[in-house]
Amino acid sequence: SDKRFREWARPVDLTTEAGAEYAAVVGAPMELARLLARVNRRTVSCRSAFEAHLRRIVQCAEAFYGPDGALGASRGMSDPMRPIANVHSLHDEAVEMLDEIDPAVAAAAEELAADRARLGYPQAD
Repeated sequence: SDKRFREWARPVDLTTEAGAEYAAVVGAPMELARLLARVNRRTVSCRSAFEAHLRRIVQCAEAFYGPDGALGASRGMSDPMRPIANVHSLHDEAVEMLDEIDPAVAAAAEELAADRARLGYPQAD
């Protein structure tokens, strides 16, 4: 519910001009709702997969809001770096929470995810 992270909470509406532009720039969008859906479907079931998805959220934001992105400084945003700073805060705070997981539990989850992959269970991209 942190307002800084609202932008990455839900999928972008691809039916709008801005949404279509976003998808064209970032390629494969990622946001928290999609990440949590994958956790619930167990296609993201370990720390490394969760962190990879968090990094993808950061990459999407940097591609879209960064200096060379579609909404970079050329669009006249009052503070074009704010979304970049916010998405890095999201990543850092999530990683801090992950650090609170018992290392033995995290290691067991990594092993289970590897076993599931070997057995052919679907894994998130």
